[in-house]
Amino acid sequence: MTTSANTSDYQIYNKKGEYVGDHHQHWMCRTHWEELLKYQPLKDYKIKETWYDEEEEYFEDKLENLEKFLKNRERTSKELREYFNQLEK
Repeated sequence: MTTSANTSDYQIYNKKGEYVGDHHQHWMCRTHWEELLKYQPLKDYKIKETWYDEEEEYFEDKLENLEKFLKNRERTSKELREYFNQLEK
């Protein structure tokens, strides 16, 4: 059985601070960070993680630059590695 403690939700905001979308990650499944590449340019967007722990207590992380967020996940995603490698060429 899975609980909400196995998932994180992410809200995406544009540079004006307006909510523009979301992303859901179940931690027992393959990640799909490449889906966030639709927000271009990445540097103009921010992402915020929210989640519930095992006791169903709600947590919210601080806003983070989307480009920085994805670069920190690059090593776990072939699609992100390819994307950032192409930018460096």
